Amino acid sequence: MIAELGLYFSNYRFEMPHSLFASVTFSFLYGPLLYFYFKRTTLNYRFKLYDILHLIPSFFLLIYIYPYYLLSSEEKLFLMLNFEKYLMPGTNLIFILKSTSLIVYAILIRNVYTKSLSKKTIEPEFRVWQNRMSNFFNIYVLSYLIYSFSFLNIANIPYLSYIQGVVLSALVLYIAFTAFSRPMLFFSVPNEEPLVPVLNLNTVVPPVKLKEKIPAGVEKYQKSGLTFDLSLELKEDLLSLLKEEKVFKINNLTLEMLSQRLNTSRHNTSQVINEHFNMNFFELINQYRIKEAKHILENDLRKSMNIIDVAYEVGYNNKVTFNKCFKKETLLTPSQYRELHKREMVNIEEEDNPTENDRSSFTNNNSRNSGGTNLFSGSGVA
Repeated sequence: MIAELGLYFSNYRFEMPHSLFASVTFSFLYGPLLYFYFKRTTLNYRFKLYDILHLIPSFFLLIYIYPYYLLSSEEKLFLMLNFEKYLMPGTNLIFILKSTSLIVYAILIRNVYTKSLSKKTIEPEFRVWQNRMSNFFNIYVLSYLIYSFSFLNIANIPYLSYIQGVVLSALVLYIAFTAFSRPMLFFSVPNEEPLVPVLNLNTVVPPVKLKEKIPAGVEKYQKSGLTFDLSLELKEDLLSLLKEEKVFKINNLTLEMLSQRLNTSRHNTSQVINEHFNMNFFELINQYRIKEAKHILENDLRKSMNIIDVAYEVGYNNKVTFNKCFKKETLLTPSQYRELHKREMVNIEEEDNPTENDRSSFTNNNSRNSGGTNLFSGSGVA
């Protein structure tokens, strides 16, 4: 619809006559698609056969408008040039029905969202996302009503009719930006089980010391939906990402990106790091980056790499942050660490491989001890 609006207002539609009524077929799909998206992601709803009833208006509209799609380009161009005179019969009714459909589904979507507020399986970040989507849809409904009033000559507000295109474009941009910055929101489906387990009062539970059964750092996640077994599995996956794939080298790595690689939520990833590593996300990533940097510096005693190159290699964006994190971990700057390691390696080599002076001194001492004669002289050994 955005594309068709662009062609209309720019007059490029006359260059593409087959774009006539291109988006009208989808007029009654806006509400149902968003409605079932909300039901699926908030109530874990499964599409049923009778839900096809929601698509019947779109089916009848397609049948009604299909003859226009069979027209030749010349006939469609004629309609475009004489749009007001040869307007499609029933156009006013389509506007009224679409407006009614949008209002009805806006109410249904809000009801689904309100109903989901009582569910504790939905994360706060995802709830904010759906609240914004619901509000965005309400704004679009209002903008379409303004557009319809103008088209039906109920109110003379021609400039406000452009709002519909602006709202639609803003909505698409917002979804695209969110998909890029918060991809896990599009994977969020509520768990089948509630976050707080239900205790059967008839079950006799022997007294246990909870402190002995719960890993360190897990107390603040007592109401989390993440089971301990799944937590251990995520820990192993996380270690694989850090040790084998070395994801910490990604210089713009975020908790959201790491969660996506683990195919879990941001909250679960943070919980796993806190429980099993007793640190936060940034501390864990810095630890692995500094460990990798130390390995590089220890194997680069000839200084073929600059410090900034090492920083970039292990995932830092600048030298200042790298130096600060490195010194916090080792109490030395990267340059000092490399020099210290170089001196240690030289001392080890000197112990293992004596110099020419040391070997000469050793030979002279042996000669004096043997009476100044060659031990192999006259022995027949050449």
